[in-house]
Amino acid sequence: MGLPNSFLINKYGCLSFNQGKDWECLSSSSQSGIIVKNGVLYSGGGVRRSFDFGLTWESIHQSLPSTSDQTSLTIFGLTQSGTLYYEFCELDILGLGSSHCEPYIVTIDGNRNWLDPWEYYSGMVLASSYNGSDVYTIKSAGGNIAFGHVSNGNQYFDFKEIDFPYDRDQSIMVDHLENVYIYSHDMILISRDRGQTWIDITPVHPDLTSINDIEVGYDNHIYVATSGTPILKSKTPLALVGNLKVKVYEDLNGNCTYDNNENGISGIKVELGDGATILPTNSEGEASIVLPQGSYNVQAILRDDLYVSCDNNQEVIFDDNNTEDIISIPVTIKEVCADVGVGVTIPFLRRCFNNTINFDIYNDGSAEAIDVIIHVTLDDYFEYISSDQELISVDGQVYSFNIGTLSSGDQKRGFIEFNLSCDAEIGQAHYLSTEIHYNNPCEILLENNMSFECQENIGSFDPNDKTSIINGFTNKALVQKEESVEYKIRFQNTGTDTAFTVRIEDPLVSYFDINSVEPIAASHDYTWSIEKSTLIVTFDDIQLVDSTRNEKDSHGFVKFKITLDEDIIEPGDLIANRALIYFDYNEPIITNTVENHYICKHVYNSIDITICPDESYEGYTVAGTYVDEFVTTLGCDSTRLVDLIILEHDDPVCLVSLVDNGDLDGSIIVYPNPSNDIFYIESDNQILKEIEVYDVNGHRLNAVDIVNKNQISLKDYPVGLYFIKIRLDDGSYVYSKIIKQ
Repeated sequence: MGLPNSFLINKYGCLSFNQGKDWECLSSSSQSGIIVKNGVLYSGGGVRRSFDFGLTWESIHQSLPSTSDQTSLTIFGLTQSGTLYYEFCELDILGLGSSHCEPYIVTIDGNRNWLDPWEYYSGMVLASSYNGSDVYTIKSAGGNIAFGHVSNGNQYFDFKEIDFPYDRDQSIMVDHLENVYIYSHDMILISRDRGQTWIDITPVHPDLTSINDIEVGYDNHIYVATSGTPILKSKTPLALVGNLKVKVYEDLNGNCTYDNNENGISGIKVELGDGATILPTNSEGEASIVLPQGSYNVQAILRDDLYVSCDNNQEVIFDDNNTEDIISIPVTIKEVCADVGVGVTIPFLRRCFNNTINFDIYNDGSAEAIDVIIHVTLDDYFEYISSDQELISVDGQVYSFNIGTLSSGDQKRGFIEFNLSCDAEIGQAHYLSTEIHYNNPCEILLENNMSFECQENIGSFDPNDKTSIINGFTNKALVQKEESVEYKIRFQNTGTDTAFTVRIEDPLVSYFDINSVEPIAASHDYTWSIEKSTLIVTFDDIQLVDSTRNEKDSHGFVKFKITLDEDIIEPGDLIANRALIYFDYNEPIITNTVENHYICKHVYNSIDITICPDESYEGYTVAGTYVDEFVTTLGCDSTRLVDLIILEHDDPVCLVSLVDNGDLDGSIIVYPNPSNDIFYIESDNQILKEIEVYDVNGHRLNAVDIVNKNQISLKDYPVGLYFIKIRLDDGSYVYSKIIKQ
């Protein structure tokens, strides 16, 4: 079956990302080939399934027999209800002609039945419907083929002879439109009614010598792999597609109907009912997509604190009679405010060179943000050169820029050029932080107005790669549930001519919450969408010059963030992700695979501890930063960062400790204590220079009436415990606690 966009998979379980030019075989053996069911890959030997085109796998149907070097398990079909058709074989490893195979039907609860032997022969070929519960097969019927059909997990096929010469080399497949194909080296038949009627669609080409495989793309065209010719593509699609436009607008008069004076709302995500397609609205409040025929529920993903809609779940049906439709979603604004976030990154960090900081500022609120200012703190090894934004102040390594006004749903991109000092060591880590200030924030802020990134400077690098960023740190090994994962995908035109379009496709597996996807920084203007659970970022008219003519301007990148689905992710799960980068019509470049592991909540914790002199915290007595590792038998290891601060001896916070330790010696007397007003302080041999009074929280009471150096009055203060700090003539201090009653 074909996979979304440019993906193809052949009958041997091999995957192609470039319409058949190169293939990557995913299964360990052709004996356990791969089938596709509604975009999910299934492989024998387990059975395993993959939601990310073979990158990661999970086991299902644990009741199936295990395989070894002497056995194999081949999947034939899988129904929507979970019934599995498979063949288990004992292999002829000695070449004695003793291989033995048996077919089974097994339900998702583990009940297993043997397929009727009168209907089965060794080498039987089966295929399952793409969405439904149908399974199809072919077998010999005299000199022709008999086509069989079964549904809902039944054991017995209903066979019908068709006019197709039998030569033991036929294959059968089903596409995403539920068309059934039977093909051999020299013939292709298609049925569009579950095998009731058949049409010969064998391609005619003077150089064609043999048909090897067929696939159907999501553009509804048939692709045929042959010997003698390149891959052939049908001139017309199998079915018409639907053109959908969605408009999200502010319903000013509350009539739940679009009026000409009502403006669209940009930056709103629109979701199709399949749960795998998301589109953001543009500056006009519109989003468009081309869809296969079918029924779709459409709704806007709205912030409950800012918006409400009177009609936010609408259905559209595309068929031969309806190929274009417009859906309008009315929205009423509940709170007029701004919610501004910032994304920042340094695409490449090379010492002794000029480098660039890229930042994107975006407003997710319902109104424009006013007087937006970004403060950028540079690493000590960064020397500021210039920026495309208005520099308004400099304070050490903190540079502040005026952004101005930012409309609702809008974003603004800027850059800072700096030089990384040659004094930095190769591989040294450097930090960068930003903070946004503006005047009209929302009561509830969902966007992060601060951004932090720490990465190492590099020498040589892969120009087309992918990195993960967690809490500002690149390629961190561990991630916890409540953390967002940021991915940065870099690309470079290393060809010999300008690239006019760059497209990035990033399959998002099931443990991601695709509704949370948010691009946060990029090198150039772009559009994005999620189609069939794949994030697609398109740089149209990017005009990316090749590296031979201008190395500096041949680079680009995009950075996005996404959260994990807390209902799916489990401790120990591998979070693997990779992307495909397309330059114009060339074959894609596949990035490295980024791997992180989720372990447990609170895997990383940072705390600030303040103590007084002569105190300790868990054995630590010297100011500094300490890293503690905690390991459990469950694998839920965690790291704690302790920042220990030691206060001065006379700091008010330390008053309680000092008094409890008896710092006031017997030569100084405070009386009466308790008292309802006046306290007298006397000393036989000490000169009292100054008296200060503090409450139990360490706050100095400036309004205390100090009658003279020997008397204080608390008549205007409530009853309770207080502390006095007495400075003596020699500059030392003594302390005492007093009680007002």
